[in-house]
Amino acid sequence: MSSVLSIAIFDYSLLKGAFLSTNLYEPGQRVSNDFDILISSENISKLQKLLTDSGFIQGRVNSSNEIVPATRKEILESRLNYGQTVSFAKIVENSPLIIDINFSLDFKAAANNIVEEFLNDTIDATFEDICFKTLSPVKFLLHLACHLYKEATTFDWVVGRRDLMLYKFCDIYMFIHKYGTTEYFFALTEQIKKYGLERECYYTFEKASIIYPALNEINVFLKLKESIKPEKMDFMKQIIYPREKKLFKYDMSFTDWFLYPDRVSQLEEIPYEEY
Repeated sequence: MSSVLSIAIFDYSLLKGAFLSTNLYEPGQRVSNDFDILISSENISKLQKLLTDSGFIQGRVNSSNEIVPATRKEILESRLNYGQTVSFAKIVENSPLIIDINFSLDFKAAANNIVEEFLNDTIDATFEDICFKTLSPVKFLLHLACHLYKEATTFDWVVGRRDLMLYKFCDIYMFIHKYGTTEYFFALTEQIKKYGLERECYYTFEKASIIYPALNEINVFLKLKESIKPEKMDFMKQIIYPREKKLFKYDMSFTDWFLYPDRVSQLEEIPYEEY
C-alpha cells in the first residue's frame, strides 16, 4: 500500500486502523486487513488508476477467497448514496487486502469543503520504516465519530449487522484516553461547532459513554457533550436508507438495541426527512 501512495500526486490521509493499530494500540490488540483512505471526490479516478495498475480489483471477496468484481450499478450506488466507493481488493499471500476510498464524512456524494480542509490538516505517522499521512488528532477523532455515526444509522449497515461493531466504540474510548487533555477537548469542541458536526459527534460520544461508562468520569468530556447536544434528539433512534429515501425509528434503549439479534425487525418507517 505504501508503494502505491508513494507516487500519489494528490492529497490523501490514511484513516482508522492504519493509524490506530500501529500508533494507538499495543501490538496485536487491534488487527485490520483493510485500509481506509480519505481523498477529495475529484481525485477518486486518480487513486482508482493507481490501485488497478497495482493489481487491485473493485469488488468483494467471497468465502472462497476470490474477488468478485462489482457491477456498474453497485459502483454507482455506492458513490451516490454512501460517501465512499465499492472496496478495492487484492489477494496478497493468500489473504485479501482491502482498500476503502472515502470522499465524504457522511453518506452524501456531493463535494464539500470539509474534506478539503481535513486534508489540509494532516500529520506524518510512522510504523517501523513506513511513513504515511494521517489526520491531525482533532480531525482524526472527528472523522472517527462521523464514520461511526454514518454506519450506525444507515440501513444497509444495520441489515448486514455491521452497524454497531464493538471495536468502533473501543477506538473512540482509546483515542479519547490518549489525547483527551483539557486543551484537546476545547479544540475539539470548537471544530465540532465550526463544521456543524454536533449531531454526529453527540451521537458517537453519548453511545460510546454508555458502552464505556468510564468516559463519563472525564469532566471536560461531559462538558463537551453538553455543549454540543442538539435541541431535537429524534435522530438518536433513527435509521436512514439513502438509496430508497426512507427513514425508520426504533423504540428501545441503546443497550437493548446494541444487543438485539435482529435489529431490522424492530424498525418502524416514518416520514422521510432530508438529512
